Amino acid sequence: MSKHTRSSGIKASAVLLAVLIAVGLLVGSGEVSNASDRTDESATTPTMPTAEEDARECPATWIIVQVDHEDSNRWFADGVQEIEEASTPEEAREAARTWLSLVRRDPQLLKGAASYFLAGRQVDASTLVDGECASEDAESLTAEIELAIAQAKVTPEEAPVDGTNSGTDAEGDVTSANQAGITGDRAAIKVVLKDGTTVWIMSRCGNPVVQGPAPVPPGPTDNPPPPPP
Repeated sequence: MSKHTRSSGIKASAVLLAVLIAVGLLVGSGEVSNASDRTDESATTPTMPTAEEDARECPATWIIVQVDHEDSNRWFADGVQEIEEASTPEEAREAARTWLSLVRRDPQLLKGAASYFLAGRQVDASTLVDGECASEDAESLTAEIELAIAQAKVTPEEAPVDGTNSGTDAEGDVTSANQAGITGDRAAIKVVLKDGTTVWIMSRCGNPVVQGPAPVPPGPTDNPPPPPP
């Protein structure tokens, strides 16, 4: 091999090494990266009393839990993980059951759910409580909502961008946005009831969403106002 050939090979190797080092430095400094820059929060299903605790404290129904919304104006501050992970109709249906099992614990949320899933049904939340336990009325109401969901078509589908979000106010009552528009993470399950009513339940918050007017009073939600047209 000639000196010229060896010299050219050495120079080429040096150039390649310099390029690799430069790329490595750029990646290390964050200037070049394949890492995702998504900041979407992951949903975390709230912990509720176990079946054993229910059986011990409230053998006829279940223990009442006033959900801590953590000033988030969400039904559940950290969302519902099962909704986030649902990718098939079967998983979506199971996620809906999980959601209802959480909602039934809080009389105000159960009252709100009745409005969304039982044709605007108006309920007095105080009738859903019997001491530390859910009342027979709460049990009956939950069964009605459960049946409505069982008869519905349930699939994974994002909430619509023009949907009307719901939320909770400082007293824990269920409210709806003053105007339509959903921004941010819209992962959800879609529930099409027997009468054609469609309700989405979002994973990030457990909030029901509809298109058009909501069946609950206006108030705060976790969603900012939509941008102007």
